[in-house]
Parts: sequence; C-alpha cells; structure tokens
Amino acid sequence: MAALVLIVGCQVLCGQVGIIACSASGFRNTTGVARFELYASSKDFLNHKKATFSTTVALGPEPVKAQFQSVPFGEYAVAVFHDENKNGILDKNFIGMPLEGCGFTTPTKPKGPVAFNDARFVLNQATRLCAVQISYIFKK
Repeated sequence: MAALVLIVGCQVLCGQVGIIACSASGFRNTTGVARFELYASSKDFLNHKKATFSTTVALGPEPVKAQFQSVPFGEYAVAVFHDENKNGILDKNFIGMPLEGCGFTTPTKPKGPVAFNDARFVLNQATRLCAVQISYIFKK
C-alpha cells in the first residue's frame, strides 16, 4: 500500500503538474454563468481566446467553484467574470470598463486595470487553492 501511495504521489509531484482549485463569491445574482480563466503569461492576460485553461460554471450557492487539473508547475493568474448574458466574453463599455462583474487572484481589490503581475501566483505543489472576490463597477 505504501508503494502505491508513493507511485501516485510521484506522478503528481515528479511530473511537475498540479491542480488549481478556485472559488469565487460576490455574484450579484444567479443569472448567466461564471467564467473561470487561467493565464500563464502577461502577453495573453485577459485575452479570453488565449487563456491557458478556461471553464464555465453554472451559478448557484456561493462560493462557485472550478478546478484546473494537470496544470504544469509555474506562474499563473486567474480571472473570473460573471457572464450574465452568456456570450462568452466580459462585456465592456465604450472606454473599456467592465459592465459585468469580475475578479482576480489579487491580494487586494484593484483600483484600476489589473496586470498579470498583480494577480500572479506560483503553482509548485500538488494543489493550489485560490479565492476570487467578484466586484462590479456599475450597479444594475
């Protein structure tokens, strides 16, 4: 039995992959879906088409949870947005401000545009937990 545990553990740790388990809360309603996006570089950050991994989760009781599995060890940032109209993108106004709720893996609430370095963290263990607080610029 100990050998089996060692083999399974080594597959995760020696293979340099892990799980990123995210939770998000602060959604203003349960209309639409939550879109979780994982980014591995600053050049692709917040370009929805270039997310390293992404998943859509139905809204329900909070926190809303998503997992990214078999993620290679490295630096990442997570963005979560409340896709109220289910169009797959974060809707913005004419000057680029989000019309839907969004949040990031930042230690504090941002006071302006979020950069990859503001939201980045390191995956260097079997499981990395992250919590995201959704906020809205405009009230409905």
